[in-house]
Amino acid sequence: MDFAPGHGLSAGADRPEYDDSDRLPADVPGDVHTSLVKAGRILPPFYNMNAETCQWVEEREWWYRTTFELPNASPILQSAFRTPQWNVRYLLRFDGLDTFATVYLNGIEIGCHANMFIPAEFDVTQCLRPGANTLAVRFDPVVATIGERPWIDDQWTPRNPIRVWVRKAQFSFGWDWAPRLVSVGIWRDVTLRRYQGARLRSIFFKTLEITPQAARVAVEVEAEQWADLPGLTAHVCLERNGESLTGTVPLIPSLSARSQPQSEIALEVPEPALWWTHDLGEPALYNLTVELRAGDELLDIHRERVGIRTIAVDQSPDPDEPGTKFFTFVLNGARLFAKGADWVPADSFLSQVDESRYRELLELAVAANMNMLRVWGGGIYEKDAFYQLCDELGLLVWQDFMFACGPYPDHDPDFMAE
Repeated sequence: MDFAPGHGLSAGADRPEYDDSDRLPADVPGDVHTSLVKAGRILPPFYNMNAETCQWVEEREWWYRTTFELPNASPILQSAFRTPQWNVRYLLRFDGLDTFATVYLNGIEIGCHANMFIPAEFDVTQCLRPGANTLAVRFDPVVATIGERPWIDDQWTPRNPIRVWVRKAQFSFGWDWAPRLVSVGIWRDVTLRRYQGARLRSIFFKTLEITPQAARVAVEVEAEQWADLPGLTAHVCLERNGESLTGTVPLIPSLSARSQPQSEIALEVPEPALWWTHDLGEPALYNLTVELRAGDELLDIHRERVGIRTIAVDQSPDPDEPGTKFFTFVLNGARLFAKGADWVPADSFLSQVDESRYRELLELAVAANMNMLRVWGGGIYEKDAFYQLCDELGLLVWQDFMFACGPYPDHDPDFMAE
């Protein structure tokens, strides 16, 4: 649904009783432009000059609404309402909101978000109801919300200088390869997750050392705990081809991590299968599983595929050219001739890029003998599927931070907070 800016809330679009029978269907993950194309309200922007005729979309206020029910959750919710310290939490997570979004649950504003690149997560335990729940998300017009901003000193490019004031994919304001299509929408997954007492917050797998006989690896585990739980531990399993290594480590609160429980466990892998780029060897992967437990009770679980490898950059002096240095990647001790390309988003509308499209493009990169891709800083931090496929196909990733082609307002506290 769309409104003139500022009119949706006064019309009651946040409330469960609002009559939204005339709304358009929308895909999530998705965006407003592709939903409007499907509904016939705008023409496909990539045909002829149609990108120019749909510029009005960025000037409107857009709302997403849906209703959902919690299966068999009434007793838990009723207990949560009576006891604020009850150790069950329901966390509503948006992996991607593009960009200025306000979220309402059952008519209650539960939070705002202004950063396309990072997830938004809200504790909604006290807002949920047994039975039907109404979720609404309001997207404010991007440029109007940024408002008048000063010209940043030493701005070296005249291309839409206002873009640097918002944490949004820079290409959407127009680029040499992309038309101006200032998108809004829920561009990544939305989940509602139930946790009891604690959950995993961060898992980081790293290779410490590789020798001819073995590899030493470590898994850093950080949890979030909000209830008094006995014996919080992390159980780690590293498996490949039916052979596995396991270990258990207690999670200890750390003052440096705001007293959140964390720890690290090291494993020694005999005769490891190393991860190589596809041109140097096999991109071998292991299955990593981390379980968070309180005593014998399983609280949370994390699974991913990981590779055992070391990576470094050799910047030693080049004896053949006095006064210069190498800039050579070293993978597992072997010098690598980096061959690749600049990766920009595969579509102006990011939700349209699924795993199959990633695979098609990345397999073409492998077929072209590329072994590295640089993710450009005017796009996005790509979806997990992109990086997982690069792992699988033997492609290294040079990852830019999202600060392309312009000085950014590091003097502005609101910008820096994002």
